Amino acid sequence: MAASHTPAIILEYVSDEACGRSRYGYVNVHEGDEVIDVIILNQDARLGSFEGDPVYFALGIRQDGTSCRVYWDCLPGWEDTDNADDHCDWDKPYGAYDGLNWIY
Repeated sequence: MAASHTPAIILEYVSDEACGRSRYGYVNVHEGDEVIDVIILNQDARLGSFEGDPVYFALGIRQDGTSCRVYWDCLPGWEDTDNADDHCDWDKPYGAYDGLNWIY
């Protein structure tokens, strides 16, 4: 996916089973060892596209109350399997987009 987000920022997905905070899980946003934001997901990720590239995305709410979309890149060969667990590296979202700009 062609985007310009801050490479020093790491996004980490935490599943709903592990967190108990949200039915759909959440994303910790790390800068170094510090968690600088948490995005609570409010839907399951769904297949879509961004600038012509296949991606999965889910809507979420940041700690400051603003909405964004969290994106995952599709892995090579994802279309050859019916198992969505193999479509993306779910633990490592690509980035978060507010509709105008990459915020992470």
